[in-house]
Amino acid sequence: MHTATSSASQYLIRFPEKIVACSQYALARLGVDRSRCLLKVDDFVLLCAPLQLGFRKAILMAALSAQELVHFQRYRNGIAGLSMEFALPNRTEPLKLFVRSTISEIGQMKGRENVGLFIVDYKSTPDDLAVILGSYLEDQEKLGTQYEDYGQTLVKMTPEIAKVMGYNQYAVAADPSGNGRIQLFALSTKSIEYLEAASAREGGAARLSALLPKVPHDRPGRGSRIVPAAERHPENQGGPFLLPRTRGNHGRLLVQEPGRRPIDRVTALREDFPR
Repeated sequence: MHTATSSASQYLIRFPEKIVACSQYALARLGVDRSRCLLKVDDFVLLCAPLQLGFRKAILMAALSAQELVHFQRYRNGIAGLSMEFALPNRTEPLKLFVRSTISEIGQMKGRENVGLFIVDYKSTPDDLAVILGSYLEDQEKLGTQYEDYGQTLVKMTPEIAKVMGYNQYAVAADPSGNGRIQLFALSTKSIEYLEAASAREGGAARLSALLPKVPHDRPGRGSRIVPAAERHPENQGGPFLLPRTRGNHGRLLVQEPGRRPIDRVTALREDFPR
């Protein structure tokens, strides 16, 4: 208990104003059980979905009609109880937290009918919640550093490397002109290089490259246009580069897993190294 309290205090000092945007990725990493997030307001118990979680407050979504939203306005600045459960890898049973809070704001979510937002301020932050959020933010900082470090060197995709990575040597480049089989030549966290068949583009076989931009988890990633070496500006012949993105001008790498539908491995790779 002393260790948890000490860690919580350190995280509160290190990340005092940090907010975690609750994308599906973040909720999964935090271990939030979305079916067990409840807000008790007077005699009402609302099933909520976290939109943002912080060390001092949370923003919650709840399905409310316009009439219900008007009804709950009377509880602004009132007392509420936030109940949450977390499935953590080091525990056999879910961690149950109850946070006494004050409702500071109630309103409708912009652009979403029948969705209300509750902003609740914690009366005190449970140590376990501080450790969960702090550990997540610390991991994201480490991943960001690894993203930058591992983006400096391309790893050649030899049969041995492919086996270690679980890559089954099946890849497709998809762009507005269609899909085509490719052979992955090398990759890093920021870019890929691959070989394309002679029949795939005019001018014969080409070695191509594309950058993998780093994107937030809560928004789908967009790839860059994949350009043959013959089309490059002379100054860019030596390595991968990124052309200005335009509507419909997005490439991606699809990987076919055995017995499964193709998945966007580029997006999956970016999701491991978030902003």
